[in-house]
Amino acid sequence: ATTARGEADFVLRADEESGVVDFLALISADAFALRAPTRVVPNGTNESEYLFTIFQASRESDAVLAGRLAVIDEELAALRALVETGSAS
Repeated sequence: ATTARGEADFVLRADEESGVVDFLALISADAFALRAPTRVVPNGTNESEYLFTIFQASRESDAVLAGRLAVIDEELAALRALVETGSAS
């Protein structure tokens, strides 16, 4: 994928039984790696919570992190809309 930092390879590791999805982005321009572990956790009989953890890299400025968080907010809002309308499977 092409990102604001350059070309990136993405790796997703999922375990359906535990609800764990680990997301790793490898930015080729400077061998910069971003981890974002996620979890789907049951909450009651018919509901779940989606937890998304993001880490600030040691060389990442607060402004760059804020930009990543803004993109994630948009993506999570789109995901929520898909789930709530039943468009996601």
